Amino acid sequence: MKMRGKESVNSPTIRSSWRGLVFSLLCIVWVAPAAFAAEKLPEGLKWLSNNDDPVFASPKAKKGGTLYTYFSTQAFPLTLRIVGPDSNGSFANQLLYSGQLPLVTRHPNTGKTIPALAKEWAYGADGRSMYFKIDPSAKWSDGKPFTADDVVFTLKMLRMKEIRDPFRNSQAEKEYEKVVKFDTHTVAIFTHEPKTNLDHWIGQQFYPMMARHFFEGKVDKNFVKKFNWKPMPGTGPYQVGKVQKGKRITMTRVKNWWGEKNRYFKNRFNADVINYKLYRDEEVAFEAFMKGDVDHAWLTRPVWWHDKAKGEIFDKGYAHKYWMYNERETGPYGMFLNLDLPLFKDVNVRHAFGYAINVDLVTEKLIYGDYERMNQFFEGYGPYTQTGIKAREFSVEKVAELMKKSGWKRGSGGIWQKGNQRFSVSVNVGKSPQIEKRLEVMREEAKKAGLDLKISPKDSAAAFKAAREKKFEVYYGAQTSEVIPEPRQYLHSEFAIPNSNNFSNINDKKLDGLIEKFVRATNPEEEAEAMRSVLKRVHEIGSFVGLWVVPFDRVAVWRWIRFPTPPGNKRSDQVMNVPNHYQHGGLFWIDDAVKKETRAAMKSGKAFKPVTIIDKTYKAQ
Repeated sequence: MKMRGKESVNSPTIRSSWRGLVFSLLCIVWVAPAAFAAEKLPEGLKWLSNNDDPVFASPKAKKGGTLYTYFSTQAFPLTLRIVGPDSNGSFANQLLYSGQLPLVTRHPNTGKTIPALAKEWAYGADGRSMYFKIDPSAKWSDGKPFTADDVVFTLKMLRMKEIRDPFRNSQAEKEYEKVVKFDTHTVAIFTHEPKTNLDHWIGQQFYPMMARHFFEGKVDKNFVKKFNWKPMPGTGPYQVGKVQKGKRITMTRVKNWWGEKNRYFKNRFNADVINYKLYRDEEVAFEAFMKGDVDHAWLTRPVWWHDKAKGEIFDKGYAHKYWMYNERETGPYGMFLNLDLPLFKDVNVRHAFGYAINVDLVTEKLIYGDYERMNQFFEGYGPYTQTGIKAREFSVEKVAELMKKSGWKRGSGGIWQKGNQRFSVSVNVGKSPQIEKRLEVMREEAKKAGLDLKISPKDSAAAFKAAREKKFEVYYGAQTSEVIPEPRQYLHSEFAIPNSNNFSNINDKKLDGLIEKFVRATNPEEEAEAMRSVLKRVHEIGSFVGLWVVPFDRVAVWRWIRFPTPPGNKRSDQVMNVPNHYQHGGLFWIDDAVKKETRAAMKSGKAFKPVTIIDKTYKAQ
């Protein structure tokens, strides 16, 4: 008897289905080893580590306390994101991005590779891959384990157009072929082609900074707005705490931070809380230090060190001064010309602009001779540096020769003119009384050469944003440096677009070819030769006027801020940038007992011995 609407379990159709199911299960069992087996590690890998290089933090360091500091740019950050629009600002770049950890890093003094997120590493025989054994104790700041899945997901996310980051997109597509997971804590990263310095290009430049559990399924067309002020988890020692937009940001030390087990992280990142306050005027920020409202003041600019850091708190030893030399590589600091400006289409005019800027006079009058002239786009890179390049020095005669060559004549007020066009440009610069004084001297000298140089000060964040969006004529500013120069993001025509680091909109096929040769070099000699050719071509194009190299850091601190001996390392740029892993910072600590002693002494009038330390341990010879 058949039941309406149902089939009997003895029907041929059901029997056929059961036979098919059994057959399918058997097939799955037979093919599973081939179809679902995990990737296998290549045979013969030589696993490396390095726990033998000297430590550079002090065993005397004490944990605890709050560091009261301020934003060095006198501008509030535009975002807490480390990808997408506005994510390359000072706060995000130096404190959030650099607060993330790479898989491996370099010892700041020996230059050797040392562990970070990975405790061991190996190089593939193909010359384009590195293998890593992740430290099993590694965790994100929200307590979730850091695993190989996060490394895989980072590459996936950096390729997503929704993050609106052309450079990250391009780098993730063109530099890296794939990430391969072998197990929870073993992973490999492959570049498309063999490269020299794999520990740099893969181990240190591929930051696995995107937590899969935090971002997966949430990256959409609203990503930029949705995550603009949403703190993301990190692997470094600090996480974003309270944010008062336009006023302050606090960062708190991760409780029981996993990195303490790494010998190169011990006795570092000692403050429990870092309180960043916004002072929109550097004079006000310095006065806040003198009153004890903040714990330190940056004295890199000569007027602060030589003229302003004086008075009772220094004479009585309540505050100390430190001048620490370094031997670190330097990214471009100077004037970037926007080559989309009709005026700068002519190479003679660009070169004439360089000869019209009197850097030496500013160095003599306002900088006390403390800084060195920046001669090329990247400085201090040893064999990568093109020693034959010298910056164009101020010369009224050479300006005249070049302008006449392109058909210009002196017009009203002595300014060069061609038809209705005058040799007149506006300099986009972050507000700073000291920088503006330098530009005033440059402006007066430029007039002698027939250049009308106008100064357009803006909020630092706004000036930087305008530079990335290419809404400027000349931008006065700086770009970051790495252990090995990275010209692609700054100079390649692929990034002659808004929201990129190619500030000058350089679109030069010859330069592109040299950059590609550098990126694809397979030995150090070829790489260095290509880089020297890149620098030579940039000098020929004339899109950048180098200003100064600053081979030191200078700070004033209240005496409860303590440093090791020496106070920094070979790569220290700003020793008070606490979470900056890349500069191997976070060496200082806060001594609460000394703080109480100092406060009491100030009330009673007791004095200590004045302290000014000039440390030349890492001064280049």
